Amino acid sequence: SFLEFDNTLNDLKKKTNPTNLLAHDLYLNQLNLLLINENRAKYLNTKLEYEKVIDKYYPKSSLHRVNLKAVEFNSKFSKDRTKNLENDALNLMSSKSVPKNYRTSIRVYEFLYEVSLAEQRYANAETYLNYLLDIKKELCGENSPEYHLAKINLANFYLDFTNKIDEAGKIYKESYYQIVAKEIAKNHKDRINILNHLAQWYEFTDQYALADKTLQEAKDAANDKFKNDDILFGIELDNIAKLQLKLGQYDKAEENINKALQVIDLKKNREYFEWRPAYVSALQTQARLYGLKGLFDEAESNLDQTRRLILKADVPMGDELSTAKELSSLLIQLGRYSATDRLLNEMIPEY
Repeated sequence: SFLEFDNTLNDLKKKTNPTNLLAHDLYLNQLNLLLINENRAKYLNTKLEYEKVIDKYYPKSSLHRVNLKAVEFNSKFSKDRTKNLENDALNLMSSKSVPKNYRTSIRVYEFLYEVSLAEQRYANAETYLNYLLDIKKELCGENSPEYHLAKINLANFYLDFTNKIDEAGKIYKESYYQIVAKEIAKNHKDRINILNHLAQWYEFTDQYALADKTLQEAKDAANDKFKNDDILFGIELDNIAKLQLKLGQYDKAEENINKALQVIDLKKNREYFEWRPAYVSALQTQARLYGLKGLFDEAESNLDQTRRLILKADVPMGDELSTAKELSSLLIQLGRYSATDRLLNEMIPEY
């Protein structure tokens, strides 16, 4: 927590030189946490304090200045600010101030990847993932779990946004089952997401029993890791329900999506950045279920609600055109062709 960082940093400053390597890490982590929590006043004071340390002990070309600048590369800011930060990040990486294989380069490319996904520039996103792969190979080694986790991230991207299903499968077999699964703990931050994608890959390749088994692993992992009112638990239930619909497990999917919506939309969870995109996703999942059950009015109501939520968002969170696609496919199933035509005419001119 922020308080723990604050106490540790204050204690460290009393006992050692402010140029201590651990002090730099604490400053950067503290600043990052303050940004996430939108504690702008404390952020600016801490940033000013750290800038004074850098000005006193380091030259203008110091990488510590680059590290400090990179703290602000956060895709969760408003659309306009994110665009400005994206330009800053691109300029930083094209300059000679940052070594190619450097840990701050990882942060910058991760930011650029997230922005590219939000803006649906998938070719750019894939390029940044490959940059990250090269950096982690050089920094951590070709046999390291960190490098193979980066490869798995690329495989997940292939499943989500490309037709490179065979390439993804090869990575899962080599990097996950042979390396990562043997090295990471059950509560590792990436494990649930990996299991979700593995289940998705099994479904794509018609291995339905393995898909079902892997989904159950993912749900068990979520139960172990999160409280039952945690927004991240609700997000995972939505992810599981999506794949259960593809597997034809409609009763299980309905149970999970109803619970997901209940958890995600708890009053305390509406304060989180994740609430809006998570709630939109869960509403769309429920709309798919309604469509499969022939409840097209309910499906239309859900998707109309998701469109309004997306249009009101002040951060990049996806494409409202996807909402139109969801609804148009359901309207076509119902034979409501004029309504489909009206919907697409409303949405497409915006692009």
